[in-house]
Amino acid sequence: MAAVEKIETAIRTRRCVAFTYHGQRRFVEPQTLGLSATRKLLLRGYERTETDGALKLFELAKMQRLHRTEIAFPQARPGHNPHDSAMSPVIASLPPPE
Repeated sequence: MAAVEKIETAIRTRRCVAFTYHGQRRFVEPQTLGLSATRKLLLRGYERTETDGALKLFELAKMQRLHRTEIAFPQARPGHNPHDSAMSPVIASLPPPE
């Protein structure tokens, strides 16, 4: 399964993804998947491996060993914008948090 499909499925089913990025293992709640103005595939996600957690932007081309986990999360994180300005078009996104 291609990276885009894995992330789209993870967004749709609200499952975390894990991958290596810049040599560090990341555990992320995917929020939005899309293309940058320069046509790079991007993921905006909440990184759970941070001490306080944070919404971050990741380039799919820089991800290694990407896989979808079975760990679920209930909804988008505060600050999530389904119309992320870093992406046009947005391919997949969670609805806004309640």
